Amino acid sequence: MSRLADYPELQQRVTQHHDEALAQRDRLEQCLADLGETPSALKDLALRVGANPKAMFRAAADDEVLKSAFANASFEHYEIAAYNR
Repeated sequence: MSRLADYPELQQRVTQHHDEALAQRDRLEQCLADLGETPSALKDLALRVGANPKAMFRAAADDEVLKSAFANASFEHYEIAAYNR
């Protein structure tokens, strides 16, 4: 978030998205619990392992904010696909 200090509107939207994602996670966990299921540890691990190295590489780039925006859009679609399986 500190790297977005020069982009206050983007910083606000990223914070809002983070809060929405946490609420969505909680709703999904509740839906799964209602069905007697638990979240997939394998999918969670795959998402985490894939995201961390990419973030480190983008942090070194001059156009980090732009690259992060593209990467985040891609990640959102990966999440959607994972939920549809």
